[in-house]
Amino acid sequence: MTRVKKYLVDLKPYSTSYVTFCDGAKGEINGACKLVCHQFIRLGDVLLVKGLTFNLINISKLCDQRLKVNFTKFECLVTNDNRGVKG
Repeated sequence: MTRVKKYLVDLKPYSTSYVTFCDGAKGEINGACKLVCHQFIRLGDVLLVKGLTFNLINISKLCDQRLKVNFTKFECLVTNDNRGVKG
């Protein structure tokens, strides 16, 4: 999921399973954890997929936490009700 391991907490093994990508390729799930990033971004059920070289975030999970997600051509901004911004 992320190369910054300090954001990953409560790492647990995951029974061998796979995710299927849009091109039909499969990636093995190596574990599951929680992601705690900054003060207001907390995601549960984060899967660690072997060989995945980039992060995939479920935007609806951020919105369920009352965070606002705004995309521009150059960045993605996540804001909370107190107008805190994380890029």
